[in-house]
Amino acid sequence: MFYAIAAVLLLTTYVTGLTALAIYLADIAGAPIALLSIAIGALAIALVIIAVAISTSRRERELRLLREQIAQEQALRPGNLANSLMGIVPVLTRGNPFASVLVAGLTAFAAGFAATSKRKKN
Repeated sequence: MFYAIAAVLLLTTYVTGLTALAIYLADIAGAPIALLSIAIGALAIALVIIAVAISTSRRERELRLLREQIAQEQALRPGNLANSLMGIVPVLTRGNPFASVLVAGLTAFAAGFAATSKRKKN
């Protein structure tokens, strides 16, 4: 509830500030020029915000892909089978439900195999 009240007050402040700017610029250059200047300024700010959002999104995507590559490289190192399977899960399951079921089955098999092999050693 408090966020809604704060949002309404911020919106009111923004509209009041734009109105005051429009009145001030209208005295100097006329109403059409004042409104056009405010519109161009808002457009420029919006384009800057969109450019920053696109840049941030691209950087986050690159970092996610880098993390996936590092996880895959770690999974391919010699070690246990379960870690290897968990490293390739993101690659195999992208948009393919059959691959998801296959990976789940292989993981269960590997976990069962590892558990039975530990019992045989003891």
